[in-house]
Amino acid sequence: RAESNYAVHDSVAEFWNSVSSVPISLAAPAIYAHNAVPRRIWAEIGKVRTMLALVFLIGIGSVYFHATLSVVGQIIDEMT
Repeated sequence: RAESNYAVHDSVAEFWNSVSSVPISLAAPAIYAHNAVPRRIWAEIGKVRTMLALVFLIGIGSVYFHATLSVVGQIIDEMT
């Protein structure tokens, strides 16, 4: 069943979808900040920072789209 728009908060279209995307947005910076990736992985996969940045953008794009339901937000959400 789809979430009703603006049912929980007047400023956020799909509140619970927006809230559920926040952990995705916070996971990548937390992993990077706490050096949660072992050094051998950093050495083997030189693109870890890029992957973490993309995970962060996916989360932010999802939060933005579900909060606003804007066309720009939908494009960002679909592209990430």
